[in-house]
Amino acid sequence: MNRVSEEIQSLKGLFRERTPSLLNPGAISGSLVRAAVILPLVPSAKGLEILFTLRSDEVKDHKGQISFPGGVIEETDRSPLFAAMRETSEELGIGVGAIEIIGELDSYITVTGYHIAAFLGILDGGCDFKPHQREIREVFSIPVADFLKPELPERLNFVHEGLEREVFIYNLRGRMIWGATARILKNFFDITGGKLI
Repeated sequence: MNRVSEEIQSLKGLFRERTPSLLNPGAISGSLVRAAVILPLVPSAKGLEILFTLRSDEVKDHKGQISFPGGVIEETDRSPLFAAMRETSEELGIGVGAIEIIGELDSYITVTGYHIAAFLGILDGGCDFKPHQREIREVFSIPVADFLKPELPERLNFVHEGLEREVFIYNLRGRMIWGATARILKNFFDITGGKLI
C-alpha cells in the first residue's frame, strides 16, 4: 500500500468514528438557505491535493470567489449528501461514480444566511474535468502539505451586525481562500490534526 492509499484509509477510519456537529450556531437569526458542498481530495504523485473551484461572475452569490463544489439543496434532493453529489457532478462535469464520500465534516452557518453541510470526498485521480462554464471559471488543486504551515491560517476579526466575528484566510500560491471555504478547510484540519503528511 502506498502513502496516499494509507492516508485515505486513515481518513476513512477517522471519519467512520465521528459525529458531525454545528459550527457557528446562532450566527444569524431568521430563515437559512440550506446548501451542501464536498471538500474533494484528489490523489496525485505528490500526495493528496485539495480541489477548489473559482466561481464565475455570472453566478448569483459569491462571484469570483474560491469555493468547494456544491450548492443550494433543492426540494427534489433526497438529502444534503445527494445535493452535494449532484452539484459537484454538475459543476465539475464528472459522473457521481467518480466521487467516493468518506465522511461528513461539521456543518456551518454563515453570516450571509447559509447553513452548509460539508462532506469529505475522494475524486478519481483520472477525472477529466469539464467545468460548468456559466458557474465555474476554473478548477485547480493545492497539495494538502501546503496548508500545514504553522502560520496558516491567518486570523482576522471583523464586526458584522454589531457582533465580532473571526475570519480565517489561507494565502497560498497566489490564491486567497477565505469565508465559508476557509472555515470548512480549518474544520477539516482540526479534525485530522494535520496528521495526513
